[in-house]
Parts: sequence; C-alpha cells; structure tokens
Amino acid sequence: MRSTLYACLLAALYVYEPSHVEVSTHETVRLDRLAYSQADGWTVQRHGDLLQPGTTTVGLEPGVYRFRTTTDAQVRLGQDSSVTVVTPPTTNGDKDVPPMPRPKVVPGYPAERWSEHSYALAAKGFGEPDITPMLSVIHGDAPHR
Repeated sequence: MRSTLYACLLAALYVYEPSHVEVSTHETVRLDRLAYSQADGWTVQRHGDLLQPGTTTVGLEPGVYRFRTTTDAQVRLGQDSSVTVVTPPTTNGDKDVPPMPRPKVVPGYPAERWSEHSYALAAKGFGEPDITPMLSVIHGDAPHR
C-alpha cells in the first residue's frame, strides 16, 4: 500500500498600498503577516481571524502576507490593487532556500534586510509530492472560475 504525499501551497502577497483582495479556498486557512525587528529579525504573526472555506474579502495594509493551503486556491485582486502574488518554491528538508522572484521592497520594511525575508516564507516539505495544489490569481473584473 502506498501513501499519497500532498504538497502545501504557500502564497505570498506583497502589498504596496492599502488594498482589498478576495481569497477563495476549500479549507480554513490562516493569513500571516511578516514583520521585522532588530531584536528578533523576520517573524511571522497571525493577521486577523481564520479565513473560512469559501471566498473572503480581506483589507490589507502595506506589508508582506502569506497563507498555506493543501487545496487549490484563488486570489482576486481589485483593478487598482497594488499587490504582487508569489508562490515561493518548496524546499525538501534542505537548509538552502531556492531563489524566488524578488518583488520590490514593501514600504516600512528595512531595505538592507529585504533579501532575508524569503527564509520566513520558506515552504518546507519531505520529498516530492504526488499532488500539488494550484493558485489562480485574477486581476480586475474577470469572471469567477
């Protein structure tokens, strides 16, 4: 008998100006915000209530946010949203985090420490998954899928 290994989808949202986004998932997910302090370095803090299955509209201030899910998800950005959505690569127990797209520095975050933030976004795993969830990003008024 063989077990099925599911991957965890990690979505990172880089918010440059106050914006509203719609997040659609099939399970309850937690939205986190990355924070930086001299004392602690990069940390992850829960942002708001858990997002229930279905579609939730979330108001976000400038910052870096993330959520994880084991199912497909959708992020809908408003037409005037100033948000970049990235799915960081998965590491398979390696200490080295593979390079990820480098969005520009978000206001309020230290530029000299920006390159280190990807470690706080690292999605760790245990081998190659059999099933990988998909993230859809929709801009503007495109119809729901």
